[in-house]
Amino acid sequence: MGNMVGFQETDIDNLAHLKALVNQYIQQERYAEAEPLLIQLLRHFETTQGTQHNDTASCMNYLAGIYDRQARYAESEALYRKTFPIFHRNLGIEHPYTATSQHNIGVACYRQGNYAEAEPFLMGALESYRAIYEGGDHAFVATALHSLAELRRAQGAMEEACVLHKEALAIRLRVLAPQHLDTANSYRHLAEIALERQDYAIAEAHYRSALGTYEARGRYHARALECLSALAQVYEIQGIFTLSEPLYQQVQVRLEEQLYNDQLNTVSGLNTLAELYKRFGRFDEAESLFLSLFAILTQQRGEAHPDTARLLSNIGHLYALQSRFYEAEPFYVQALEALEAHFSEDHPDIATLLEQLGEVVLAQGRREEVSALLLRSFEMRTRLNGRQNAETVATRDHYVLAALQMNQNPNPLLHALYLAR
Repeated sequence: MGNMVGFQETDIDNLAHLKALVNQYIQQERYAEAEPLLIQLLRHFETTQGTQHNDTASCMNYLAGIYDRQARYAESEALYRKTFPIFHRNLGIEHPYTATSQHNIGVACYRQGNYAEAEPFLMGALESYRAIYEGGDHAFVATALHSLAELRRAQGAMEEACVLHKEALAIRLRVLAPQHLDTANSYRHLAEIALERQDYAIAEAHYRSALGTYEARGRYHARALECLSALAQVYEIQGIFTLSEPLYQQVQVRLEEQLYNDQLNTVSGLNTLAELYKRFGRFDEAESLFLSLFAILTQQRGEAHPDTARLLSNIGHLYALQSRFYEAEPFYVQALEALEAHFSEDHPDIATLLEQLGEVVLAQGRREEVSALLLRSFEMRTRLNGRQNAETVATRDHYVLAALQMNQNPNPLLHALYLAR
């Protein structure tokens, strides 16, 4: 191993100094500087302790965490896959280190959009944590529940996601401080699910519970700005513009302050500002931010990742709002193809994209294609939510109206249900 200046493998004091320096760089988010030092520490442990030692595996986990923070998920996954069998062999399956490595593999797979591969690792980690911490009241159990909930949500299983998030929140309220970030994250995700279900009172309450914790971390905290924007959306949907508009303006001012100072560097922050620009009709600025985001997500997660696909859909919607239908269509098509490749079964995002694509196709005068897209969306929403669901009914009516306007014969049963409203 090539030693850094002043560092000898047998010098315990310098080894401790190196570890302290790594911790300092990580706390300061100086990951590029921490990485080579961690690699050097890893080589040290491989040489002195062996490749199958717990210290070596722990160092790998630390390095994988650095890759996580830089969205280098494929590299972090590769390291977590090395540590899991080491801990499993040395400590057994029912040990926190083993369970955490198992959990981290699942999270890395999830972040890359590999949901089917993530599932057994996340479920296995949850099972191990519950066996380790009898009674289940432990922060690690809550974290595993939270991760599994987000996987289920990404897969479109909203009911199960809600149940898992509620269980995670209940544990966090018992074992963590009231203002803990993990507790705020549980509230935020439950608020997002409530908003999707149109349970606006619950969404508002949960967003407000999360907001206080995030804002205590600073005026520009990314999650605080997300919550403020989402809370504004809750009010806007209900037509309470006296509450929504000041919140939107507040978020825009804070994000633009960061942008002006070249400090707006998070995907969520850029996306929130782009959505605000789109909402206020500042389409050129929104387009610039969305395209910058697309470059970032393509590099970090790849063009086929669900997050990239959803961004493509947002760009398509931006063009559609400006009646740039010919430009919007390829973005919707690419997004649809990416999501269909990821989700072998029905998914709400696919149903939404089918409708959006149908509207763009209709605007271009290709009437014969529209009803097929809308019927597919309706059938998918029926399988996901049932025929009485508000979104299912809206899609059904959209399909019937489109067919009638094009002098086509809609499905007789759906036509009858539409007429019987």
